Amino acid sequence: MFMSSYWPCVKLIIPSKLTTTAYGLAYCMQNLLLVIGPAVAGIIIDKTELTSGGYLWCAVFLFGLSVATAVVGLVVLLWDCNGTAVLYLSLIHICRCRRLLTCRSRWSPYH
Repeated sequence: MFMSSYWPCVKLIIPSKLTTTAYGLAYCMQNLLLVIGPAVAGIIIDKTELTSGGYLWCAVFLFGLSVATAVVGLVVLLWDCNGTAVLYLSLIHICRCRRLLTCRSRWSPYH
């Protein structure tokens, strides 16, 4: 769920020169966690199944991942607040700003 909301934010808060690199890093991290996460959960269940129910510690692990993604989301939001604060804008306002910036760059005598 976190990554589905994270992908559109990359385009909004990363400078256009670094967008492809940011998408590549996000894609690598997502796939890395999709490979490692279930393996770690399986190891936790196997190691603790006989002693403490197994699924309790797996739930604790998944809760920790949820907290980590919430922290990453807050860091991204705070990073954006120090910059352009585009994540707070509505979609209509973003489209208006982009059209205005496109028009200014097209008609600017300095380009």
